[in-house]
Amino acid sequence: MLIRHTMTKDPFTVSPDGRCLDVLRDMRSRRFRHAPVVEDGRLIGLVSERDLLRALPHLVGDLEADKGQQNMKAPVRSVMIHEVKHCSPSDPVDMVARQMLEKRLGCMAVVADGELVGIVTTNDLLRGFTDHLSTGDTLAMTFLWTRGKLSTAPDVTALAAAAGVHVVAYFVTETDTGALALMVRALGTEKERASFVDACIGAGLLLMSTRSAA
Repeated sequence: MLIRHTMTKDPFTVSPDGRCLDVLRDMRSRRFRHAPVVEDGRLIGLVSERDLLRALPHLVGDLEADKGQQNMKAPVRSVMIHEVKHCSPSDPVDMVARQMLEKRLGCMAVVADGELVGIVTTNDLLRGFTDHLSTGDTLAMTFLWTRGKLSTAPDVTALAAAAGVHVVAYFVTETDTGALALMVRALGTEKERASFVDACIGAGLLLMSTRSAA
């Protein structure tokens, strides 16, 4: 499964000049915990509910103090994360999930050709994994890549598209020998799937197993 299959498309975005209090209220009314910060169509930051709460007074008495009054007017740009971690809609879900786990991220922006196209949260990933486990009537295939890193491996999704196969799940994991196991679930006619397998083998992938995934 790829990020494009589970990400939230056309995400709710906020302006860097919006007041933290107003943005917090808006995010809560829409039930969002993270929001990309966009200026002139460009992704310049990311803000979370936790970031906004840290910017606001915590005690009622603080509201009357000068500092409290200033904090109430604080803009989003003063608390947002400037170095936004992002991924591509064509990245495998498991790879992004691992990155988010290692970096303790609640979400990642999804960028294609320099433009924000979505956002993926931990809830999105859980939904994606759940959908994967419940997907039936597909062919499950495991390929092995022994010639280096994933970046040097054939583009499985492109090979699938060329064969007319729809990839519904795509996972990559490293084996004990250091090789990469590419596990693919795909929908298509018997002829289309056979063409896909032949293309993968022709591109240098080793076919380890195939089975119907009911």
